[in-house]
Amino acid sequence: MSWLFRKRIKWLPGIFLNLSRSGLGLGLGTRGASVSVGKRGIYANTGFPGTGIYRRDKLAGWSDFQTKKNKKTNTTTTISKQRQSNPKIQKKETYLSLMQGDKKRVIINNVTFGRAECKGSFKSCDEIYVKQFSFVKDNNNDWFMQGITVPKSAKSRDGKIYNFYPTFYNGVDITNKVAKLQTKGEISVGNTKFRITISNT
Repeated sequence: MSWLFRKRIKWLPGIFLNLSRSGLGLGLGTRGASVSVGKRGIYANTGFPGTGIYRRDKLAGWSDFQTKKNKKTNTTTTISKQRQSNPKIQKKETYLSLMQGDKKRVIINNVTFGRAECKGSFKSCDEIYVKQFSFVKDNNNDWFMQGITVPKSAKSRDGKIYNFYPTFYNGVDITNKVAKLQTKGEISVGNTKFRITISNT
């Protein structure tokens, strides 16, 4: 805070130019009280009208704005680098590969797997019930599966009897239970087996 001398030139109503040792600035306000903008920053001015003597208090310097801008830029850069280095931030899409012998079925969305789905991709499906198990992918692109309760047997229209079995994942019965799928695993239903893997797109 200091008392200084300046020359003020009226430009438009409420707008004027300030001439002082520090250079030329733009001011807004009335006689005796104003806010001016110059090369060194933004100031509040109070003075005695007609004398050219005034007191100037600094409100902000251009370096303050530059510092805030640099902080914002640095923060954005840091977040960008973290996303590049942290795989948990970069959510990669995943899909399942269900395999039996040399046959494979790719699964990219939630699905209930049963007899019809099995026959559409594989040969050994006699032990698979109408609805055998379900695959679900969450928002983090992790995969889960749940076995569905099935009857022990059923007779077809032509009189043939089919036996059905609970679903096992990596040797564990998951009937009505949710299991998180690993990168590689095995699904077994009776003597019917599938290999299953999770891959990134």
